[in-house]
Amino acid sequence: MIGLALATLRAAWTSVLGAFVALALGVGMISAIALVLAGTLSAPQREPQRFAAAPVVVRGPVELTVPGDAASNGGDDEEDGDGPQSVRRADPAPLSAELIARVAAVSPVVEDRTFYAQLADGPADQVGHPWATAAFTPYQLAAGRPPAADGEVAVPEGAGTVGQRVRVLTADGPREYTVSGLTRPVAFESAVFFTDAEARRLSPAVDALVATGAPDAVESAVGPEAEVLTGAERWTAEPAAAEDRQRLLNTRTLLGVSGGIAAFVAIFVVASTFAFVVAQRRGEFALLRTVGATPAQVRRMVLAEAGAVGLTGSLVGCLLGALAGPALADRLIADGIAPEWFSAAPTPAPLALSVVVGLGVALTAAWTASRRAGRVAPVEALRQATVDDRPMTRGRWIWGLALLGCAVGGMVFVARVQPLIATVPVIYLWILILTVTAVALLAPAIVPPFTRLVTLPLAWLPGATGLLARENTLAAVRRTAGTAAPVLLTVGLAVSLLGALDTIDEARTSERERQLATDLVLLPDGTPGISPVVADRIAATTGVEAAAPVPLTVYGFDSGSLRDYDAVAVDPAALARTVRLDVVDGSFGELSDRTVVLTDDWEIPVGDSVDLWLPDGRRSTLRVVALVATGIGTPDAYLAANHAVGGLADEVLVPTEGGDPAQLRSRITTIAAEFGARLADRSGYVGAGGGGTPQGSTAGIAVMLVVTALYSAIAIVNTMIMAAAGRVREFAVLRLTGATPRQVLRVVAAESLLVVGVGLVLAAAATAVNLAGLFAALSGLVGATPVRVPWLLAGVLLGASTLLVLLGALVTVRNTLRGPAVQLVAARE
Repeated sequence: MIGLALATLRAAWTSVLGAFVALALGVGMISAIALVLAGTLSAPQREPQRFAAAPVVVRGPVELTVPGDAASNGGDDEEDGDGPQSVRRADPAPLSAELIARVAAVSPVVEDRTFYAQLADGPADQVGHPWATAAFTPYQLAAGRPPAADGEVAVPEGAGTVGQRVRVLTADGPREYTVSGLTRPVAFESAVFFTDAEARRLSPAVDALVATGAPDAVESAVGPEAEVLTGAERWTAEPAAAEDRQRLLNTRTLLGVSGGIAAFVAIFVVASTFAFVVAQRRGEFALLRTVGATPAQVRRMVLAEAGAVGLTGSLVGCLLGALAGPALADRLIADGIAPEWFSAAPTPAPLALSVVVGLGVALTAAWTASRRAGRVAPVEALRQATVDDRPMTRGRWIWGLALLGCAVGGMVFVARVQPLIATVPVIYLWILILTVTAVALLAPAIVPPFTRLVTLPLAWLPGATGLLARENTLAAVRRTAGTAAPVLLTVGLAVSLLGALDTIDEARTSERERQLATDLVLLPDGTPGISPVVADRIAATTGVEAAAPVPLTVYGFDSGSLRDYDAVAVDPAALARTVRLDVVDGSFGELSDRTVVLTDDWEIPVGDSVDLWLPDGRRSTLRVVALVATGIGTPDAYLAANHAVGGLADEVLVPTEGGDPAQLRSRITTIAAEFGARLADRSGYVGAGGGGTPQGSTAGIAVMLVVTALYSAIAIVNTMIMAAAGRVREFAVLRLTGATPRQVLRVVAAESLLVVGVGLVLAAAATAVNLAGLFAALSGLVGATPVRVPWLLAGVLLGASTLLVLLGALVTVRNTLRGPAVQLVAARE
């Protein structure tokens, strides 16, 4: 049967052209993503830049390791028996004074510090360093001299002149300095240099040591407490390395999800295409059965054709992916997701894997279709017309209902048990996909009632156009569902995902607005944050105690596993006057140096103690004094303000009770300008500072949806061309019965619009289920949340799908109608 399959492909290659195109484009999409993903896994070790001239660099551990017997929290006696556990820290641990003394005993050392220090008009990512470390960096003086007094700084060339007074923003607040020197610009950062003593005052923790002694002696002195870096490893101690690592991790996560989506879309479209091809060739398979072919032989022929199409389509797709991969990498860089130095060159491994995946997708997609082809009875060869007498098979019912049950069950689980999952798009996305797939499988059951309902008025109109479109659609339910599948995929997936993002943002905004109990908020203005010292300045100037919550990362155990938690350090009294917290139990006012407030999902009762590891690595046993309800933007833990060492606040909340509001605004506006902040009212805060989907995630999701939409658009055209090309004889018979070419085109146009309508109804059903599940989950977190549907996007996608469906069908039919109808009928006999 393999020889017969190859001969069939040579003689009737147009019958599988659509499957070939769909597969080639799908593999191209997968291979492009695989190439970029491989680039993130094999990114070369960068050469050190800031520590280019440092012989040895000592850095604190990047992982927090705690003993396994520390896994019990409060009344939970559960312990982890697998020994010590580790978790990657948000920042490397600072070096202890004891370790520094040991290293200094065997080698000359220079203490390095990296901290927030921004000129008033400088870039938001500007940092501060002690001048002593400049000797090991590419920095060179362009004018002036190094800072010699604590009131002097060296700034980048172009940021000032020697002798000029400049204002520098730090976590310790703004301060005036005199420019003693100008440094030539470097590519990797913008830095302000201080004297060693001033840098120590601004940032007491030592981030790294530069040692000039023998590496072996340094390593022996350090022991297991820290890392000794030489050669290219010195790059990992530079501040830019942590950012690059995070951006590569974000790129890898995004591409992992995108690869899964690409594989789903490819399987979805290719499976629909192969099923459609088999349905169109029912008469051909019936003839084979008539001449003696067994069902197994028909299945082998279909699989052999799929293998040939899969292999050639995958090879062509790899060529497309090799061209698209670098372009995708450039797009990720332009959107700020991947690092600027990242690249994705074509490599054999991901391309070979893409070929295997493409071939597997083709064979998997053809397997179900081949079983259907093997069941074609010989009597089918005697039929002059094909009618879908059983469009919904038992397997289709089972899989469709099972996937729908899994999707609904997942939504119920999220809504009742883990509602926060609904706020993580890369996880909740898979539940959306399950719904779309289930609706696609159940589509043949929806087509007949929808068609009868929509086309009912057509039966009352004069002429046969509406009636023919109605009956053709009802007679070929499987064909209608197959051609509507790409429309469902394009509209349903895009509207579900973007609607979910908009609804999550709306819920986050509603929660922030509901919690905010003041009308005055300070927001960063061209800075990464605001010094918490501004609260002291406001209190001293106006007598009003402002809240400056500083975000930080703490570490603790969750069900025996060590993990990180988002926390804030804040003055509880000031926060209580500016934020309406939903306290479930206890008293927030009891927050102190030895206590903590947790969210209720910790499941630790008030009065129990919890072990937390602070950002500097210290273990602290804190008593739980209150539990607050879990929300979208609610931190996992609240600590006392003194834990915020060297951190910046994302916003500063100012109470408005008492005093003259106009005078208060005027004074706070003046203070805000000194600290690199701006004063916003409630609406400005909710709109600009109330949170939202991260820009990198939004850009990544946009790239993923654009690629999916383009692929689905091509699939729409491809499917419509295949459908129209397979009905040449049918159209020719219409011509022989007296229909004009224009009338035939009107019938095709009416059928095409019905296909779009079916796709729209299916997409609307899938979207309604998805957004209803999301609404239930968010309502459990923040109360009733308005569901946001991107109507403009839905209209654009629907209009584009309608245009593509009409063009694909009408252009193909117009070409097939050329020539006398009798010849067309004879050519198909």
